[in-house]
Amino acid sequence: KLQFLYFIGYTMRLTHVFLGIAGLLTLSILSVVVVPVGYVGVVTLFGTASIEPLYPGMSFVFPLSGVSLLNVQTQILHFANNVPTQEGVNVYLEASCLFHLTSIDAVKVYTTFGNDIMNTLLKPQFESNVREVTSAHTAAALYTAATRQTMTNSLRTDLLASVASYGIVIESTPINKLVLPQLITDAIERKMQLQQEAETMQFVLDKERQEAQRKVIEAEGTATAQQIISGNTTDGMLQWNAIQATEILGSSCNAKMVFLGSKGLPMVASVNETEP
Repeated sequence: KLQFLYFIGYTMRLTHVFLGIAGLLTLSILSVVVVPVGYVGVVTLFGTASIEPLYPGMSFVFPLSGVSLLNVQTQILHFANNVPTQEGVNVYLEASCLFHLTSIDAVKVYTTFGNDIMNTLLKPQFESNVREVTSAHTAAALYTAATRQTMTNSLRTDLLASVASYGIVIESTPINKLVLPQLITDAIERKMQLQQEAETMQFVLDKERQEAQRKVIEAEGTATAQQIISGNTTDGMLQWNAIQATEILGSSCNAKMVFLGSKGLPMVASVNETEP
């Protein structure tokens, strides 16, 4: 009987040891949390969030704690809808927002908006900013690439100002597609064509005007030169030039007859050497 009681007591002690070990193992397993790469964890216990987030890797927490994961990788939010312009014309616009959450602000964002910041914070704010930026421009202005680039920059600046205090970084807000009504597109293209034709005609007129001015200047120069020559030419100068010309002709190997006129100016006649 004593041996039986001793066996029962030993078995119970051994069971308690096993239960204790199992309990410790269970608590250890429940206390280990693995945060994947690209995420941070926010620990909550009895309705209170931890001050510091859990970073990627293995961490130990209180067994009764809950851990919520927040994505800190670059995410993309799409927008596609009709938006009004300054004059109230609806245009179809597709835009995107590339953003990421800073790890250090994960707890503040989680306690304010939960773990779905894209739908609770980014999406409504992004849609509002898109409509606000588009309504600041006319439909004709939206046709140009410069205006679209201005819209892209304004959209990023405005959205960043709205969410920067929550630790959200706006990387870029590209406008992927913008479609104007066909009637407005045709009117803009026709206007551009007329402007190009007007510029071409103006170029032709400017060229003709410059050519006319060139001819006037050339004629004035010729007339001035003739006046200078006729005013400075004397009989002595003509006779001197005639003597020089006669000397040159006399030294030529060609057979010529030189006659001197009444004022001493030479007259040249070729001699036909083939005649007998």
